[in-house]
Amino acid sequence: MLAADIKWDEMNILQTLHPPDKDYGHMKIDEPKTPYSYYEDKSGQEISGHGSDTLDADLLAKKINLCSEKEVKPKVLDSPSEDENDEEETEEERAQRSAFEYKRKMHYNEFYAVKLARKLIDKDDDELEPEEEDRL
Repeated sequence: MLAADIKWDEMNILQTLHPPDKDYGHMKIDEPKTPYSYYEDKSGQEISGHGSDTLDADLLAKKINLCSEKEVKPKVLDSPSEDENDEEETEEERAQRSAFEYKRKMHYNEFYAVKLARKLIDKDDDELEPEEEDRL
């Protein structure tokens, strides 16, 4: 089929794609501009983000050096030590706490116990295989 053989029904296209009651792409939207607060200097002058003020590298370096010279000590929260609590505990509470600590330690060692058990099982399996081959 050649391009000359193609005939378009232009009236049908206009009725389908551009109906008279629709205004595609020609709608005007009236919205207020997005509010933007400009930086206000201490002197009371507003400065926009695109001003001609440049950053002074020397001044910036001095400020960075001043901040880095200050020692920043980490804050440590005071927590009651375990020794202070031991004095207040009864014999029964001490026994419960020590039993709990023992169980907790055993729980965290359980991973290593399972790992060791797997190694031992693998080792036993490896030792049994040559004996089984000898029997055959």
